[in-house]
Amino acid sequence: MREDLLVQLDGLCGAYWVARIAGELGIVIDQLDAARLAGTTVCEPGVVPEGARSALVPSGSLPSAGLLEAGTSVAGLVAALARLSEHRLSALPLPASGLTGEMLGRVLSLALEREAWVLANVDAGLLLGRADQREYWAALVAGRDPSGRPRPAWRVGHWVRVLARGELGREEVVLLEETYDVLGQGGVSLQPLEVLARALARAGGR
Repeated sequence: MREDLLVQLDGLCGAYWVARIAGELGIVIDQLDAARLAGTTVCEPGVVPEGARSALVPSGSLPSAGLLEAGTSVAGLVAALARLSEHRLSALPLPASGLTGEMLGRVLSLALEREAWVLANVDAGLLLGRADQREYWAALVAGRDPSGRPRPAWRVGHWVRVLARGELGREEVVLLEETYDVLGQGGVSLQPLEVLARALARAGGR
């Protein structure tokens, strides 16, 4: 991976993925320029997960907004990808409202079978946190009921990539690639499919 994409700039998770996908086409664009194309706004100071290294966006380089309004919209991300690729890339946004785990699973299977990039704009606070993930999944595999689902304190809108879908014990699961190594294990997070569906059903779209 390019060195400038090893660390996500604060608040630019959507722009980070635009730059990553553009790189697959041999188009080199940094996160700031991708953010400008996508109409990204930022809050100051940036908010990062506990334990993550902050990588501040240069002051004044992007429009600012409050914490709940800042970020990259779905429409902005789609438009940036189309413009960068000169419409060689086609992004298909799907509404998350009313999306059940079963419906989401079918969509993910179709997309992943075709080796499409699947990005999800989630409420990060509804995903399983890192600290107790191992114990939670170990209990499921052993046929025990977990004592409770761990919750992270990081309650923001966040863009992640869905890498795979499968089953673990009795649970349908998805494998997510994060933009921060401290989320999950080394930037990869295993989540129940139903949890992802709930995390997608968030207001604001950023």
